[in-house]
Amino acid sequence: PIGYYYYHVADRLADTSTGKHFMTISPMVYVRHQLTAKTELSAYLSYSFHPVTPSSYTQTVVISDFRNLTFQTPSSESIRGISAFVRMRYRNPITSLFANLSVKYQQDYQPLMQNQLFVGDRILTEFVACGNNVSVTQLNGGISKGLWSAKVTVGIDVSLGHSSARMMRQNVEQPYTSTFITLAPKFSGKLTRWLSTDYRLTYTNNRYQVYAVSSHYSSLRQNLSVTLLPTDQWHIAFGAEHYYTRFSTDQTACITFLDFSVRWLISKSIDLALAATNLLDETDYRYTSFGSLSESFYSFNIRPRNIIIKIQIKM
Repeated sequence: PIGYYYYHVADRLADTSTGKHFMTISPMVYVRHQLTAKTELSAYLSYSFHPVTPSSYTQTVVISDFRNLTFQTPSSESIRGISAFVRMRYRNPITSLFANLSVKYQQDYQPLMQNQLFVGDRILTEFVACGNNVSVTQLNGGISKGLWSAKVTVGIDVSLGHSSARMMRQNVEQPYTSTFITLAPKFSGKLTRWLSTDYRLTYTNNRYQVYAVSSHYSSLRQNLSVTLLPTDQWHIAFGAEHYYTRFSTDQTACITFLDFSVRWLISKSIDLALAATNLLDETDYRYTSFGSLSESFYSFNIRPRNIIIKIQIKM
């Protein structure tokens, strides 16, 4: 595809205006091949060529907060990017075995590089007209298997990623890298005629390094739901959620939620239900995140314990 952009920027304080014309190009080639009845291979290769954002032409200092300021710089150079992706999938409904594996590589050329300047107790972020190559590599995979005539399903998803680029501080270039790994096992199924469950866990570990300074954090999320159907008239459900985060400063944040619901079909025309959420009455979740140049405090208000009783009568 080919596109056309026109930027018009007017400075009312200086009573000046300017207009810019740009072209964009983003071709892509996609192929898919059925290797066997159960295996499929697909891939694509794309290229992009587009201008910098219109905000780059607003050459005015913008105050983000009490400490951070930003000053944009226009550039006649365009942003160029290339991306390659390959994926293989295996599907066997007879044995209930499913698997996939994919890899993606992306490289972008940015004509402007971010530069942080310390002016007194403030941080001025400007953009310098020197090229910056940003590369991202990501590997994704997953496998799941049905057991006991597909009544139970177990599986795991895995993601690995690495990105690298450069930035500037006090007019000095500094390389930085970011790496993450995510593991997500899962289990679901109907264990008996009256009992079914679903469990999912997601663990993520992130590492970030700027020159010789590194930081990391890890997070864990768990979700569990259990459904009981002792008779056709009773429907009972339990739910639990757990969140845990550890930061590079060894600070941790943790919270757990429990829910419960029950439904009783008294007759064909009378239905009685009870739902209780946030049984532990968690009403506040807060933590502090420390960056290399900043300290951020996060606070979330959570709806307190809530119990609802409902009766429905059909006439």
